[in-house]
Amino acid sequence: MDIIDLLEKTLSSFSEKKAVIDADDNKYLTYKNLYNNILYYAAYLKECGIKENQKVGLYLNNSLIYIVLLFSLLYIKAIPVLIDSRFTLREIKECLINSDTKIIIFETINFDINELFNVITKIFLIKETIDRTNDSDDKIKYIIKDFNNKIVNKIKKRKKLTNFILFTYRGTGKVLPVKLSESAIIFSILSNNFLNKNIKDVILLLLLPIHHIFALTCNLLSPLSLGVTIILTNTLQPNKILNFIEEYKVTYLILVPTLVYVLLNSIKKNKYILSSLKNGIVGGNKFQNDLYKEWHETTGCLLLQGYGLTETCPVICNQWDNNKPGSIGKLMKGVNAKIIDDEGNIIKDDKQGVLWIKSRMILSEYINNEKASKEFITNGWFNTGDIITRDSDDFYCFIKTNKNIAKVGGSTVDLAEVKINIERINSVHSCSLSIEHDKLWNDKIICRLTLKENIDKTKIYNYCRGVLATYKIPSNFIINFI
Repeated sequence: MDIIDLLEKTLSSFSEKKAVIDADDNKYLTYKNLYNNILYYAAYLKECGIKENQKVGLYLNNSLIYIVLLFSLLYIKAIPVLIDSRFTLREIKECLINSDTKIIIFETINFDINELFNVITKIFLIKETIDRTNDSDDKIKYIIKDFNNKIVNKIKKRKKLTNFILFTYRGTGKVLPVKLSESAIIFSILSNNFLNKNIKDVILLLLLPIHHIFALTCNLLSPLSLGVTIILTNTLQPNKILNFIEEYKVTYLILVPTLVYVLLNSIKKNKYILSSLKNGIVGGNKFQNDLYKEWHETTGCLLLQGYGLTETCPVICNQWDNNKPGSIGKLMKGVNAKIIDDEGNIIKDDKQGVLWIKSRMILSEYINNEKASKEFITNGWFNTGDIITRDSDDFYCFIKTNKNIAKVGGSTVDLAEVKINIERINSVHSCSLSIEHDKLWNDKIICRLTLKENIDKTKIYNYCRGVLATYKIPSNFIINFI
């Protein structure tokens, strides 16, 4: 069984049901439309020379075409490489080089495309119509965004499984490409389906970026395997999000605590009809008790807190009939865990230690980083680097991370990477970073700079914007001089 098999099984029961609705563009695909477009683009990508086991980068905002292309790559057994669409050119290059990816698909580009040709061999550009001016360039191909219910010749699908590549950080200063087998993702889908087995008639809102493991498994692949209707949007404006919840009668949300906070603030200022909301899951950051209670009292919607990493998929979550607010929940189906102290001993209840996970959902390896793979994977057990406790009722509680990272609005920031790049500014003598708690973002990064000469903070900030995704840029620069 592969992910396409799961979709085909859904198709047999929900052919004419709306699978994905793009609320921003007011377009949708039924399950039949979705599947036919997957076949069409799979044939096109294969015709363009994409082969089995070939890595293909996806640098896209959430969209219908992103979902179709993701499944199309799986259909021809290529390897989807999911790159954060907020990344700068430097970060994109680092992802491509470290994962040995030579092909990438873009929809929007805000830099000189020629700067990538020293690390890749082919670029696909998504366009509404073909721009004939570049047809002679074999390195650039076009994907036409045309969602019709096409009649296609079904290309032969191999029974073998492929892999996914996602990216994460552990505070080493470099991005780590994570190789997850298709079977690991399937087990994650099934584990999430088991958690939600009693939840019916779901209309789900997709807000988190698909390149994030939480969104990929819980917000996209699992729902499509169950015949759910997904509403997607790229807006981060709380009033628009709440209007979409009203308009489409959304019942289920996947959120990070930052989104819960901003949505609550908007609800306090305006009246919204949110009676459709029933359930949801929160991850990415610690979900504070007061925020949990306020959301539930305001909306009537129950949000469960869960836990997972890019390397593990979601592995711990509260349950609908067994929820302990403040905890990250219990082990999901098919997951084993142990908590280890500094001497390597397994810890009993209510004591703090490092969480290790063993399941069929964990990564195969860190690509091109044998040292990290050996350091963090031992006999099938994965070292999360997070400090956790477990109580006598088998509920786990997140205490803190033991890695040199910050969690800003649910996104991981490698502090060493930020420091290395800021210290490349000619006028900077030294740089130190610290983290302060922030009610909205969870972590706020403070940068203390010692400068060799006076330069404007705006220049420092503009430099950072060119080399770091916006969420990685320190919120404040404190400047001193030698």
